[in-house]
Amino acid sequence: MKGVYALAFVALFLASAILPAVNVSPVPTASPLTTSVVPVSTTLKGPELIANSSTHMYVVTLSGGSGQGNYSYNAYVNAKNMTSLSISPSTGTNAAGVFYLNFTSGPAAEVVTLTLNTTSGSSSSQATATRQFLITVVDPIVIRVPVTNEGSAGVQNANVSLYINNNYIASNNVSLSAGQTSNVTFYWVAYSYPAGNNIATVKISSSGQLFFSNGEIQTSFSVYIPGSTQTAIDNYLIVACVGAAMVLFLIYFRKPKPRF
Repeated sequence: MKGVYALAFVALFLASAILPAVNVSPVPTASPLTTSVVPVSTTLKGPELIANSSTHMYVVTLSGGSGQGNYSYNAYVNAKNMTSLSISPSTGTNAAGVFYLNFTSGPAAEVVTLTLNTTSGSSSSQATATRQFLITVVDPIVIRVPVTNEGSAGVQNANVSLYINNNYIASNNVSLSAGQTSNVTFYWVAYSYPAGNNIATVKISSSGQLFFSNGEIQTSFSVYIPGSTQTAIDNYLIVACVGAAMVLFLIYFRKPKPRF
């Protein structure tokens, strides 16, 4: 029996020495397909705080995406009170990715959501994105200042500017015929200014014919912004409640005087 095992071992050794070696290569595995699509980037430039019943221009800029150079958007607004709210144009397409939109606010003071659905690329390779922006609509302080043309000829598109506490707010153009008086109206969104008296200054850029009622091309006056009366009342109530609680605490835990 031992001879049989020895013979088999010798035969296996001779076979391995005589037969050529076979190299077995591993089966190649498929590399995963990688796709790189840059998301569509959307920026919105324009005021975040505006007056009610006013129109403002916003600039939408798109970049990135699949197949850059072919951009489009679809815009719509949403709010609790949709009266007179609008965005125009609500759609657009161009290669540069820059769009100009006009947003018109309604009479209500509220927060409006502007939604932009954007795309980039062709129908075969397209990237999409959705961005939302908040626009706060408030009731402004209305400032009207009479201006008179004291000259003998008409004046066209004279610039009149409003400043609050020496900070530029807005400008309007006024056209007046000879001898005419008209109000220049400003809508001031005053929520970022402190309560109390604020100094408003109105200036006429051109001199010679247009003047305010003081006979000058500049006039100043105080604009009072009221504070929060409700907040003050709440603070007084809190102080009163704390004081009452302290008095009750002292009465309850007061040590009785010894009796003799």
